[in-house]
Amino acid sequence: SGDVDEADAAERIANLKDEEIVALVAAMRRPVLGIEVRDRTLTFSPTRSKTYSMCFVGSEAVTWLCGKLRTKDRAAVRLVGQRMLQLRLVYHSTGGKKFVDGKVFYSFDPTQVRSHKVTMTQPLPSIKPPASAET
Repeated sequence: SGDVDEADAAERIANLKDEEIVALVAAMRRPVLGIEVRDRTLTFSPTRSKTYSMCFVGSEAVTWLCGKLRTKDRAAVRLVGQRMLQLRLVYHSTGGKKFVDGKVFYSFDPTQVRSHKVTMTQPLPSIKPPASAET
């Protein structure tokens, strides 16, 4: 039955060796067949947004891994993403420690972590330094 297959899949996924996790990441990184990696922007308000360079979305990675691992068990697959983080094969875009099945950004490149640009769509009000700033 389907339940037995999913239980078997969850166990198989939980027991993946580090080398198998490395191979999955290599497959994820492949152009076209892998996961989409591009600059992504989070909009916080009409005037404030952040762009994260060359990253992928956690939920898209979980969907991709579900296909690759032939399972619908997103919770089990999220743990594979967690292992990828722990093995430093992927990096949370803001340095977080959890792999999230959601709109959270991850990178394969550690140099992209925290290298996001903050974009203000309106100029900030000018702030005059206090008169005592001169020494």
